[in-house]
Amino acid sequence: MNSTRPSNSKLILQTGNGVALFVIFAVTVIAFAGLASGTTDAVYASGPAQGQTARVFSGSAVIANQPAPQGTVVTVYSGGTEIASVSVDASGRYDNLQVPTTGIFVTFTVDGLPAAETATTQSGGATTLDLNANRAE
Repeated sequence: MNSTRPSNSKLILQTGNGVALFVIFAVTVIAFAGLASGTTDAVYASGPAQGQTARVFSGSAVIANQPAPQGTVVTVYSGGTEIASVSVDASGRYDNLQVPTTGIFVTFTVDGLPAAETATTQSGGATTLDLNANRAE
């Protein structure tokens, strides 16, 4: 099997027995099956869809009614899959937490603790969302 890399960076497989066509078909079917079943990993790995920009979240991060300490990690999830994370600054704020996919329900954690706040993403722009988490008692 020979491969060449043309100027448009797409990989072209050349074969005489149709194996390349079968592989391309199989990968396409698997990708669509994953998207149809709600698997979102492939969506996040590729970044925003064409014509869309990431939604950026920022705000304060609070644990048990106290500002989260500097370096605390704020993470955003969709369907249990981690999308992105950022660290809290010295004032207890997080910034530039980017979600590359629109129209999905997301949850947040502060230092691994679930935040009470959730969101559904929109294309582009920014959302200020103050996050409140509590330690289990």
